[in-house]
Amino acid sequence: MKLPKVIDNNLCEQQAHTQWENICRRCGRCCYEKIEYLGKIYLTNTPCEYLDLATNECTVYLQRCQKKQGCVALNEKIIAMGVLPGSCAYVQKIENYPAPFPWSDLPEEIRKSLIEEFS
Repeated sequence: MKLPKVIDNNLCEQQAHTQWENICRRCGRCCYEKIEYLGKIYLTNTPCEYLDLATNECTVYLQRCQKKQGCVALNEKIIAMGVLPGSCAYVQKIENYPAPFPWSDLPEEIRKSLIEEFS
């Protein structure tokens, strides 16, 4: 999969970071829990505990990777794994992007067992 170039390599580090952050629409969907099952990634309806549902922003953004196990800063390698929804600005122009499957596509018995496990 070829990712489109989104950052100008001639920018200084701070400018490149700002340009990268400005791509985001602040929908918050990247902050919903994901489950990998049989090699497929499923996007759940469960937001991260640090996601402010009113603003769709992380309440611990600068420390998110230290505070939340499994939280990773986005980069091209992470994006290529298919963890962002297909509507995300970071991936919407990627041809054949492997967007995560919706929670409802996960087999019902697996969904039930996960709900029981985490309740």
